[in-house]
Amino acid sequence: MPLVVFILWMVLEILLSARIADAIGGGGVLLWMLGSIALGVIIIRRTGFQVVQELQAALAREEIPARTLLNALFHFLAGLLLILPGPLSDTMALLLLIPQIRAPALSAADAGVRRARPHFHEPTIIEGEFVEVRRDRQIDRDEERNH
Repeated sequence: MPLVVFILWMVLEILLSARIADAIGGGGVLLWMLGSIALGVIIIRRTGFQVVQELQAALAREEIPARTLLNALFHFLAGLLLILPGPLSDTMALLLLIPQIRAPALSAADAGVRRARPHFHEPTIIEGEFVEVRRDRQIDRDEERNH
């Protein structure tokens, strides 16, 4: 089924691109596709750098950065959709980049993750005791026994 959906998606992309090419010309469509590819690459690169910074900040605050990761996933998906040629994928990508549209989708995805993996949002705490064993003290004790 996913293969059928993908094939239908690509056929629709080609048909829409052909219609747009008839209206604005092949050069215009080529420039538009190159521009959307460049924008997709920029979004993916920027998201990567931004996510690393946000993850470091969240981990410094000792938080589980689940929402940050989901937001980054949406941005990454938007970048990938922009890289794919076609007006339908570009429209979906631009919708994902609008905060007012992305916020409800992000909340729904976050709720789904909370249901499926509740431990992903809450830190795992393992209680116990430990004893620090220092190798240099062990060596000193062995030397004292031998003398």
